[in-house]
Amino acid sequence: MDKNKNFFTRMFGKEYWKAHWKSALINFSIYALIFIATVLIDLLTKNAWFIKGYRKEIPSDPYYVSSFVRIWSVFHAGTTINLGLNNAMLHVVSIVIILATLIASLFIEDKKYRFVIAALAFIAGGSFGNMYDRFAFGGVRDIINLPWSNRGTFNFADLWLVIGSILAVLLVAIFVLISVIKSKKEAKNRELENEYSNSDKEVIDAVSLGNQENSSENINS
Repeated sequence: MDKNKNFFTRMFGKEYWKAHWKSALINFSIYALIFIATVLIDLLTKNAWFIKGYRKEIPSDPYYVSSFVRIWSVFHAGTTINLGLNNAMLHVVSIVIILATLIASLFIEDKKYRFVIAALAFIAGGSFGNMYDRFAFGGVRDIINLPWSNRGTFNFADLWLVIGSILAVLLVAIFVLISVIKSKKEAKNRELENEYSNSDKEVIDAVSLGNQENSSENINS
């Protein structure tokens, strides 16, 4: 309990922010830029391609068709991945995701971990895009279909969620792997240092013993 209290006191105390406010500001800027860009792309494409007032879960007449992608309107009251939650609970989940990713981004101190901020911002942007639709229309506007994948119809918000999640998992896996390799290397180096120090000690002891024997012989002679 005391450890948790000390952790939160340190992380949310004045001393921490005095020392890390520049890092937090840079992190926030990265997060905000990616978040705003992802939200704008999602909402602008929906406004441009989705048929206003369309409320059917079956595809409308296509806006654009090719062998690679089809653009049409599909209205989803739930989520692309069925979570079994109503809109109110989905709003709560979305808000929690946005706040959690923002707070986590602010506390990333090491520069090499800033790629994680991009992943978190993608996730937040996707969550906000679909949350906006549920607030404004009572459901999500989906516009993109890939005829070769048979994955249904989705939007850019869904794409950001997938990209952010995959990127976050990959980055965490890479950082963990690097940490494990580094720890093993350090452990091996310590073993070698111990071996060398033990060998040096044996040599020193042997030389010392030899000197003592020579001294004894000189005294006797």
